[in-house]
Amino acid sequence: MAETSEPRVGAGNVKIVLGGRDLELKPSLAAIKLLSRSGGGIRGAITAVMGLDVEMVFNVVRVGLGPDAVRDLGGAEKIERLIYEEGLTDTTGGLVEKCVEYLMNLARGGRPSLGAEEGADARP
Repeated sequence: MAETSEPRVGAGNVKIVLGGRDLELKPSLAAIKLLSRSGGGIRGAITAVMGLDVEMVFNVVRVGLGPDAVRDLGGAEKIERLIYEEGLTDTTGGLVEKCVEYLMNLARGGRPSLGAEEGADARP
């Protein structure tokens, strides 16, 4: 049990799909600072994402992907277009749900909730 709560690189990454590509939102100190500041705290960011605030969803995805991935995907405007085309609540994983999961992982120091890693493999 203590093993799951230990910080591990990649433990709190959240997989998303944009433009047919498998990508990951990666927790970092820089990400929590930026998203907390822009969302009025992590709770505020979660509330905004759950309220389908498109700008906050765009921010979460861009920050979570990191500047290198954003550049590789064609820049911030291209990311926004891909998010729109994918849909916020689509059947491939619900981007809003993935953003909330990512924000919660940030709040836990980059880690998923206890048991989340074991349960992730059991999902269809």
